[in-house]
Amino acid sequence: MRCWVLSVGFWMLFGSILYAQDTPVTAADFRFITPDGVEQTLYQTNTDRRTLVVFYDSSCDRCEYIIYRLEHSSVLNHCLEQQELAVLAVDVGGSETLWKERRDGLPDGWLKAFDRSSLYDHDWYNFDELPVLYLLDKDKHILLETVDVYLLTSFISNPTPTASVTPMALASKSSQSPLRVVVQ
Repeated sequence: MRCWVLSVGFWMLFGSILYAQDTPVTAADFRFITPDGVEQTLYQTNTDRRTLVVFYDSSCDRCEYIIYRLEHSSVLNHCLEQQELAVLAVDVGGSETLWKERRDGLPDGWLKAFDRSSLYDHDWYNFDELPVLYLLDKDKHILLETVDVYLLTSFISNPTPTASVTPMALASKSSQSPLRVVVQ
């Protein structure tokens, strides 16, 4: 089975990152708390569908804008209505007080969470820019890593890559971190 890991950085205006590999990359598990104070992990999220993990910071204006775009995306809303997708929004900003003040501003139907694993201290996820979006399959394999809503919705609409790509570099620090291949 081929697993396509797709990733785009905001700093790459016209570039994209795409890699196909024989072994799927599994998302690293992490701890978070929910609004009702329950501590949970990514792997404990009981879902039989794809999961969009939105890592954001409550104090980030760009994060607020991207979340607004996600909330108003017809593609995402259709997937949520059809129960084809679950959204887990994880505040990695470090201020639990600010998260508590602002979490109700997140869309209904999203699982709202605050990071308890100190994700910034690990190399599990790419936080070069926030927010960062990870699309996972039902087995928590990474299908897509991006900061671009258009790319995300395009991938959800048509998950089979069709463009030919030329890999320049592969960055994978461990089996727990997502693979990234820079493509011109």
